[in-house]
Amino acid sequence: EGKVSHPYCLSYCACKDYCLDSFHGCLCKSGDECASDKTCLCRKIKRDCDPNRCQNCCGQGLCMNLDISLCKVKKVFTAPSLLSDMFVGLFTAERILQDEFIVEYSGQTIHGDDYCKLEAFLMDINDNIGRSYTFDVDTETTVDAINLGNLMRFANHADQELANCTTKICFAKGSYRAVLVAKRDIAVNEELTFDYGF
Repeated sequence: EGKVSHPYCLSYCACKDYCLDSFHGCLCKSGDECASDKTCLCRKIKRDCDPNRCQNCCGQGLCMNLDISLCKVKKVFTAPSLLSDMFVGLFTAERILQDEFIVEYSGQTIHGDDYCKLEAFLMDINDNIGRSYTFDVDTETTVDAINLGNLMRFANHADQELANCTTKICFAKGSYRAVLVAKRDIAVNEELTFDYGF
């Protein structure tokens, strides 16, 4: 689920159209077709549609696969967690349907060697507050939300069978991003949880 798909070239890289790694976009005839991974190649390989490559769906301005690029986040809020009175939790302020994008995990992006240098420092900070706000996007990229993060950092852990959300790694705006997605329909005021994987 969190695996990164083939790392195609970006639409703004220096490769020519005949490059084997060039991504040519989806062939959807309308923005509505981009709502399903059965009809939209971009959605199937966990990418937002690219207006520079997906001429048919994005040309009309009605593409249904631009949630991350357009920051179409759901309305969420924080409150004391129902799982533990020691934590803050993330709750939804609107009904969310299964498979809908909720919010991106944002913060300071740290790459490879830079993370090794900061790791001890971050561990000290996180240990002092008793929490960790880092999210590994891939083996080379970590997002640290301790200072620059958004509300997704308050989504708490629940075992996979109890969690109402999952995380996915998607490609949008030129980089891979971690996003929270609904595993099932979620009611208003329900606490959002996902399996941290450890």
